[in-house]
Amino acid sequence: MDNDESLFSSPKSVLGLIFFGGMSIYFIYWIYINIIKDESGNPNNNNRNMQNNYQNNNLNNRNNQNNENFRIIKQKLSINMSLLMKDSAKTILTDINYIYELFDKLSEYYNLYLLIYIEDNINAEKIKENVLEYLEPIINDNIIYEHRIVFCTSIEGMTAIIRSLDPFIHIENNNYIVVQLIRYINEFWFVKQNDEKKEITKKIEADTNNAKQNIKELMDKIKFYSTFDELLDKEIKNK
Repeated sequence: MDNDESLFSSPKSVLGLIFFGGMSIYFIYWIYINIIKDESGNPNNNNRNMQNNYQNNNLNNRNNQNNENFRIIKQKLSINMSLLMKDSAKTILTDINYIYELFDKLSEYYNLYLLIYIEDNINAEKIKENVLEYLEPIINDNIIYEHRIVFCTSIEGMTAIIRSLDPFIHIENNNYIVVQLIRYINEFWFVKQNDEKKEITKKIEADTNNAKQNIKELMDKIKFYSTFDELLDKEIKNK
């Protein structure tokens, strides 16, 4: 009798082969169920992936929200540029380097609007061209946008434009504009070397439009500064 015949002739040998074959099939089936199928299409695995994606999305959303919280929300600030004009005709600005530095600091916290009063109506277009050319470095660096530079040919017109802009803060040196707009503007920064607080108070009290207003509350809207440097020290450097 040869070896093959002796292998299958014994009952123990047959049972051993069956047992070995069954264990091999079970092992292959276990690998398929627990590894191959689980990686490719097991619903539990998909659920885990979805849960991980959901958690990652939530984390990203929280990070984005935290970034939003740290982002500065800029308020609107308008400036009467007469404060920065140096000649009697109020058409020539002071040193551009000083203005650049000033606006650069203010623009970190505010959206700037410039109001420029032109006394000479005849040469208005030429004056506009010269002023815009002078401010070109500030415009090119997006410290202020050209469409936010507004020219006016009368104080009354400037007053109307300021009210229409509705700035959160307006920087001014003209008593008339302050008295006319004190009821509407949230806050004034009044810049002038002469102390005019008493004079402005009297004019606000005398204005019939303010008859029903609390004069102290109106005056509390105004902060007085002798120079722009003092203004920056108190309003910007401590932010």
